[in-house]
Amino acid sequence: MAAKKIVFMLLSGAIMVGVKPYWLDAAEAGAEWQRTVAAAKKEGKVIIGAPPGNDFRNEVQAVLKKRFDLDSEFIQAPGPNLMSKIVAEKQAGAATVDAFLVGPCTGNTLLKTDLFEPLTAAMILPEVKDPTKWFGGHLWADNQTGKNLLYSFVAQVTASIYYNTQLVKPQEVRSYNDLLDPKWKGKIGLRDPRVPGGGLAMWAFLLDMKGEEYIKKLAQQDMFVGRNARQIADALAKGNLALTIGVGYRDFDAFLDANLPVKHLPTLKEGTYVSGGNGHCRCHQGRAASERGESLFQLVAQPGRSGTAWKNRPTTDATLRRGY
Repeated sequence: MAAKKIVFMLLSGAIMVGVKPYWLDAAEAGAEWQRTVAAAKKEGKVIIGAPPGNDFRNEVQAVLKKRFDLDSEFIQAPGPNLMSKIVAEKQAGAATVDAFLVGPCTGNTLLKTDLFEPLTAAMILPEVKDPTKWFGGHLWADNQTGKNLLYSFVAQVTASIYYNTQLVKPQEVRSYNDLLDPKWKGKIGLRDPRVPGGGLAMWAFLLDMKGEEYIKKLAQQDMFVGRNARQIADALAKGNLALTIGVGYRDFDAFLDANLPVKHLPTLKEGTYVSGGNGHCRCHQGRAASERGESLFQLVAQPGRSGTAWKNRPTTDATLRRGY
């Protein structure tokens, strides 16, 4: 159970600052915390399910190793893919992953499967337990159930619409209504909103803000709808699409680094939504008792700071982290 506690603190605290958290010396002095760290080392490697991203994985692994001499392994895939793995493992009776970091769409879908353990018991440090240390207190994505299974430690505004700079001028799309222009017919890619992910989040936002009639008109734009976000991003970079909806920055990072003609649109005049992104931690049922996974939970739950892993993201308009 120790590793869940340690890694939980890391993910929202130490790795996002790149410096030693202000509370760690005092925490390490406590007998329970010392036992937790020792037990995590004895258990060995912590297995973490997380979204794609080398920077995130590298920083977590480095801090786990440096601070606690704890090895870790990441299984990285988009939320729906991780969801399939979780369900398959439950059916096989062989849970291999200590904890998962996924988005609210995936997490709330999995709530119906009885896969996760309550997380409050994994909170050890006083700074983690005390809700007054957090901006807005402790926030649970499953707050309506009262079970406290999905801990939300991030709130962010990320770009959800990208364009090919050779085909679109940003001033041409300043309102969601501009997406209905006939010239974009057959030129818009949409991440499938029928599965958890950015497409579902964006589709729900547009339905709520613009209404059902708008959604019907947008659907008549003969959009390319797919579940493979990287495939949609690739089509945009090659000029086969002019715009994409619901594909996030992780899928565009390689194209941006290669200076290909893709860029995110500035926030449109109607605004956008705030998301928990992949900032939701949960412990796999049957693995929550592991010291490794409990360490993960503790590191995520440390009152948040600004993050090196997310800092200066070219695709992020603004980010609000809990406790920052």
